[in-house]
Amino acid sequence: MPEVKHFEMEPAMNTNHSNPSVFEDGRYDFGNSFYSTTYGQVKLLFLNCYTASQKGSNQYQWLVDEFESIDRRATPWVAAFVHCPIYNTFRYHHNETQTNTFRASIEPLFVEHKVNFVFAGKCSLH
Repeated sequence: MPEVKHFEMEPAMNTNHSNPSVFEDGRYDFGNSFYSTTYGQVKLLFLNCYTASQKGSNQYQWLVDEFESIDRRATPWVAAFVHCPIYNTFRYHHNETQTNTFRASIEPLFVEHKVNFVFAGKCSLH
């Protein structure tokens, strides 16, 4: 079995590195709101469905830049993580404005750049 190396996070580039979290105008668009790291042959992208994600937003442009920097020969796997499931029928997050906006702008990037896996948070049913 291969040895598992220590996992270290890399800070997001081209963002305000404020920490703890900073909210402005109802958006979380700073610091560790969206970031990535490479673990072995996997690029891990952590995204935020609660911040601006439309074309021209910090997160959108950051993601485009991340995709363009990935050498798929060296890093053949790409996995994205996001809290809100972009397709669901749960009572919570179903047809949320920010989730719909995220899906409309970010999903085409996932398809274009052949993201292998998208992991989303589970909604609890109260």
